[in-house]
Amino acid sequence: MSSNNVTEIHKASLLLKNQRVAYPDLLDDLILNLRSVSSSLKNPLQEPYHHHFKNPGKLLRGELAARAALQQGVAKRNAIAWATAVELLHNASLIHDDLCDEDKLRHGTHSVAALFGDQVALCLGDAMIAASFLAILDSDGPRQMSILLARAVNNLAAGQADEFVSQGYPSWAEYERIVSGKTTPLLTLPIVGGFQFQKVQLDEIPVNLYFEAGGLIFQTINDLNNILVARSTGTTPSDFFNGRPNAAISIFKDGLNKNDQKAFDQLNRCINSQVQITPKTEKSIKAWWEIFTASSAMEQTLARLEQKLHFAKNQYLSLSVEVQESIAPFHQWIIESTDQIREIK
Repeated sequence: MSSNNVTEIHKASLLLKNQRVAYPDLLDDLILNLRSVSSSLKNPLQEPYHHHFKNPGKLLRGELAARAALQQGVAKRNAIAWATAVELLHNASLIHDDLCDEDKLRHGTHSVAALFGDQVALCLGDAMIAASFLAILDSDGPRQMSILLARAVNNLAAGQADEFVSQGYPSWAEYERIVSGKTTPLLTLPIVGGFQFQKVQLDEIPVNLYFEAGGLIFQTINDLNNILVARSTGTTPSDFFNGRPNAAISIFKDGLNKNDQKAFDQLNRCINSQVQITPKTEKSIKAWWEIFTASSAMEQTLARLEQKLHFAKNQYLSLSVEVQESIAPFHQWIIESTDQIREIK
């Protein structure tokens, strides 16, 4: 990297926190708007909707959407409506994801599926997708925004399905493809859609390149945290125990010889085919976990994370000032979270 680029990255990093506080009430307004959506839902969907949004999460995507719209001089009401549409779609995907993965927890509490049942979770997710399109109508945005939202739904559904068609545990290349399908669309959408208010045709290629890397960083950080939390408590990570895609586990698998890869794939086929993990399978999982902890998979994953962050920082500098300011909260998050992972590791 040239010294000029290093200087520019340093300057950009110093500006991030100032950019983050440019709209101090943004998240509060977004939360209020999200909670008000429940009045448009019919019973028995209102209670599970309220439960899901008791802890709304980071709201990164919604903040990206609102900031992008506000950058275009859009009225705050319309910006919040667009952010609401994005967050409704994102949260619908989380509810469906928990259903597919049989996850019992979301944001530190029971998932909708665990508390209200799979059928209600499925129906609520569907209703929230419909509500996201209704939110666009409230934003006075152009028709193109609905088209972008529909394309995102299509990409998300394909990305979610891709996770369940892999034969055995995904390789790193397969993992990247899954993340690209599940994570990237809902990071690019807020920005590209937000600039549509004034019918600004963004050059989507650099934005997509940034979020291809940023989405992989985002997911890898979550994956590493899944493992680090388990290590700190002396337990087996849920991703490892349930055979779910995880950056470090994919890198671990790629480092095995062919026979061991086949054995690891067989274990994960057993995990995915069993309604309840048998004692024999659980013993195998713990044995493989010990092999994983003795490997260099975590170090390799951190190195790959650093490479992607290096690329993302450079790609960030290629974006327009308006786009940089719109994605500042996300860019700040991946930098700070990578720093935290590095310190813990």
